[in-house]
Amino acid sequence: MVESEKFQILKLVQDDKVSAEEGARLLQAVEQRGAGGSTSAPAKWLRVRVQAHGNLVNINLPIALLDMCIHGLIRSYVQARYPMKLDSHGVTI
Repeated sequence: MVESEKFQILKLVQDDKVSAEEGARLLQAVEQRGAGGSTSAPAKWLRVRVQAHGNLVNINLPIALLDMCIHGLIRSYVQARYPMKLDSHGVTI
C-alpha cells in the first residue's frame, strides 16, 4: 500500500497539482507511517463519484492529502499577497 501511495504522490507532483516541497513532505509522512505501522486512527477518505455521458468515475482522496494541499494553497496565496507585511513582523509560513 505504501508503494501505491508514493506513486500517487509522485504523479501529483508530475501533474503540478502539488509542489515538489509538498510532495516531499507527503512522501516523508508516508515513509514514517509505513515504518511505524498504522496510524492511531483509521484514514479518512473523501469519496467522489462522477457520472457524465454514461461513464462513472470513482475518486477516493485521502483527507490528509487534501489538508496538505489546502494548507499549501493558503500559504502560497498569503506569501504572494502579503510578503512584506509578514516578513516585517517576523512571521514565517
